[in-house]
Amino acid sequence: MQLNQFIKPYAEEINGNFSEYDNLRSVIVVPLDMDRQQALVAELDEDSKIITIFSKVCIADDKIRFKDLLEENHR
Repeated sequence: MQLNQFIKPYAEEINGNFSEYDNLRSVIVVPLDMDRQQALVAELDEDSKIITIFSKVCIADDKIRFKDLLEENHR
């Protein structure tokens, strides 16, 4: 699977910005409402052929209740 050949057209379709790190990793900057943006990293695991997409949401802090966030996300 060619990760960047898959991700780049998607970034163009949503009027985002695409940056290639290497053959296994790329970044899309996604436009959001109210002139905001979110950077997403797409990473290909060549063995399993799975693309993982992740994004930094906030700085981790001891006050964050991660279990509650996961449960809310599940709902």
